[in-house]
Amino acid sequence: IAARSGGTAIVGVNSFNAGNIIELYADPTDLEFRVDFAGNVTADGTFTGGGADFAESVLPAGTRSAYEPGDVLEISEDSAEGLRTFRKATTAYSKRVSGIFSTKPGFLGTPHGIESADDPRRIPMAIVGIVPCKVSAENGPISRGDLLVSASTAGYAMKGTDSERMLGATLGKALGELAEGMGRIEVLVTLR
Repeated sequence: IAARSGGTAIVGVNSFNAGNIIELYADPTDLEFRVDFAGNVTADGTFTGGGADFAESVLPAGTRSAYEPGDVLEISEDSAEGLRTFRKATTAYSKRVSGIFSTKPGFLGTPHGIESADDPRRIPMAIVGIVPCKVSAENGPISRGDLLVSASTAGYAMKGTDSERMLGATLGKALGELAEGMGRIEVLVTLR
């Protein structure tokens, strides 16, 4: 039992025969957090992580060293070893656009078990949230709130202006500005 302001926190650790591995109570009858034997974590409350996005752990096409945070990613036409692979977006208005190489995801999802969580070949691809993104003013200056699509420069986003090509190609909304050239701005990832 550990004392806390306004009451006590009760921590229970169960043996391997039944129930949950870990249980945390605000009081003897108020279960707030648990981890079961399958690894499922359940909590009453909000999870607060160190990042601002939800990312998926994915394999990049080619070598990982060819990628960096902020790269705009798309579904790769090739699938190495039958696995899901992604590459830098290479064409303007790509309908394969999938997300952005995340700098520091708040939550990282993976279809693989805990034993492959630290696979050095994988990269975090932000699919929802706010992340820094490499952008180009090749299709005009970018202003806050502009819808972004993949640019013709590999790994970059640009302002989307052709409404007929944007459905399925929209990456997100600009939260920063870029008057000319290339740079990085924060983007609210909202794929559609």
